[in-house]
Amino acid sequence: MDKQLIEILRCPVTRSQLSMVIVKETDKELDGTPTRVVEEAVLYSATDWVYAVINGVPRLNVEAFLEYEHFLVEHADRYENRKSHLLKQYGELIGYVLKKNKRTKESFSKEWKVYDFEKDKTWDAGNDAMLKRFLAETGETIDSLNGKIIFDAGCGNGKLNLLLAAHGIVNVAMDFGSSIEDAYRRNRYSAVHFIQGDVQFPPVPFNHFNIVHSSGVLIHTNNTELSFSCIEPTLKPGGKLSVWVYHQRKDAIHNLFNRIRTVTSKLPLSFQYYLYCFT
Repeated sequence: MDKQLIEILRCPVTRSQLSMVIVKETDKELDGTPTRVVEEAVLYSATDWVYAVINGVPRLNVEAFLEYEHFLVEHADRYENRKSHLLKQYGELIGYVLKKNKRTKESFSKEWKVYDFEKDKTWDAGNDAMLKRFLAETGETIDSLNGKIIFDAGCGNGKLNLLLAAHGIVNVAMDFGSSIEDAYRRNRYSAVHFIQGDVQFPPVPFNHFNIVHSSGVLIHTNNTELSFSCIEPTLKPGGKLSVWVYHQRKDAIHNLFNRIRTVTSKLPLSFQYYLYCFT
């Protein structure tokens, strides 16, 4: 994590700016130069909300104070008191995010875990095609993106974000699954920042980004319309919102598979993986 990133991180619940206590720094090669980055840290909100930076990634899901308890117990000030207060005051909210995120987080984490970054394609597109599609969707060019900052709400494996950063295009890439760790590990550019967060509770400022992009993500949340309304405020006035969702098709085979999925999607994820791969 770049130290300067703390300036645009926000508590996803209270929207307050975060302060940082660094636990560990390390050297990471960015733009061909060894750069000092934050490997581990504790992030504090203006109230009792507390978050971790682990393996260079800020963990800013609402439920992160429970998911990374092992780290926060050791490094956060008054963690047990904070935890007790948060569970008491925000118990309903915490229960909501734990329930809504569990299945989706497991599903996408498994998907990107089996993804071969060097060989597999995303959306059946190679690197050039991915970048070309993004530019077409947003109505931009590499030159027109110069000086703009992009928020990618649901970046998945982060490949698009690395392609943008290779051209010096600044972007903040967010996902709430474990794929964000691999994306950060592969990154060699200072122009991209990877964070872990939830599209319904974006841990970034409102009225900040020139472009907010979300491709094939919001449809997978528990409420697509709500998720859309949650990322829209992060856009600057006059900025550009680029969202892609699935649509209905007049295709008998496609609709047949959709009906089958109403049953198979309820099966254990590991069973689904083998079912889809070998049938």
